Amino acid sequence: MVDKVIRSNVDRRLRREGRPPTTDPEWQFVQEQRWIEAMSVDEILLTLIVARRTWGSDTEIEPVQRGRGAPDARNYALALFIAEMARAIPAVQTFRQEHCADGLIKISEIEAWVRKVANAEGPVPIVEPEPDEQLPVWARPGFHPSDALRPLTKEKSDVKLLAYPRPDLKVALKPVRSHGTLGDLVQLARRLTDDFHWSDAEAVMFVLSDQPPPFSPVKIEPSVSSISPCLSRITLVIDAALAPSQVKDTYTRARNALLQRRYRNLTRKHALLAGFSATFRTETLRDQMRKWNAQYPNWKYKLVTNFGRDVKQARERLLEPANLKSPISLGVKDGQTKTRK
Repeated sequence: MVDKVIRSNVDRRLRREGRPPTTDPEWQFVQEQRWIEAMSVDEILLTLIVARRTWGSDTEIEPVQRGRGAPDARNYALALFIAEMARAIPAVQTFRQEHCADGLIKISEIEAWVRKVANAEGPVPIVEPEPDEQLPVWARPGFHPSDALRPLTKEKSDVKLLAYPRPDLKVALKPVRSHGTLGDLVQLARRLTDDFHWSDAEAVMFVLSDQPPPFSPVKIEPSVSSISPCLSRITLVIDAALAPSQVKDTYTRARNALLQRRYRNLTRKHALLAGFSATFRTETLRDQMRKWNAQYPNWKYKLVTNFGRDVKQARERLLEPANLKSPISLGVKDGQTKTRK
């Protein structure tokens, strides 16, 4: 009975806007998606209109390109509601009033605007790393695990990294001054990314153009460690409405993108060798081999050269998996992959 009342209200609103009432297949979709339980009549109406746009069944609405972040009606509707919440944030309104006095900026013109403001603010100070800092920590001479706790580079407090959309919608990265219009934009964008799960470039796009970023039920954040590849991670930020099977499929795709081929773990012997060499790293290879033979007689070595070769291979396979893709292949150029420090 409740379903009939809600459907009647939705149909009445559709007719009032000059749109056809719901068909039986459409209403069955509404019921299957449980919109009745989770949404008001207004929300069902908006989501249904967006669904028709996706299906291409409403000739008054321009069809959606599926590759532009609107895989279903719920995601598209949520993108609109989230954008409305972001517009109400005082910091967004203040930035637009102070820095977009001539009006919002088209996405195709954002890159030119960024360059213009950056030129007006002056060159960005560059802090060159020391020679050793150009190497991953684990590859530096005399590396010890405790070295990973030391700062990798000098503090660049006067520089921030701005991610913004180019005219072709790819992401560009630009170092900017911390104190200035672009520095304020970076800070505001990071607040929006924390609140709404947008990327930095999507947040910048919204602030400058008011274009609602697409709502994605899952965000994939592969992070390649600058300390050691073995510390690289895949972070999934998942919408609670996503089904477990969809989560599994998403992780599988993300993992396949990170690894060039099937990952093969270390054997027990090689894992123990790597840990053993780290424990007795200050001793000579001959002394290490003697202790190894005493502790693991089943894997006893006769030649120091063979022991040293296997230790080196085990260490390298543990710290730098051979099938881990480089940061460039993961999209660092487009600002989509983080580097952990």
